[in-house]
Amino acid sequence: MDELNARLDQIQAHINTASQVTNGLARTMSRLADLERALDKQLAGELDACTLARFSLTPTESRVASALFKGMTVKDYAFTAGIKVSTVRFHLKQIYSKTGAHRQPDLVRILLQNTL
Repeated sequence: MDELNARLDQIQAHINTASQVTNGLARTMSRLADLERALDKQLAGELDACTLARFSLTPTESRVASALFKGMTVKDYAFTAGIKVSTVRFHLKQIYSKTGAHRQPDLVRILLQNTL
């Protein structure tokens, strides 16, 4: 009987271990799905509000940063938004100041690094 109880204890220990592995796998799969969604957004040229909020960008600065992240030029965005190029450049300088970027490629890199 003692051998049987010992064997049942071993089986229970294996079941507990398997359960822990399964739970860990489920958490890992969930995290991978989250990362995949974030990557899909990046590839689609989308930024989430949390990324933009990290830099305390105003709504206008956020729109400019998002447009540049998507590959628009300053002139394209000015035309699309119906504002002057100089106004977009003013906002871009504010964005650079808040993010630490010096050029548009730097800004995109910084935004990408803060998205994941």
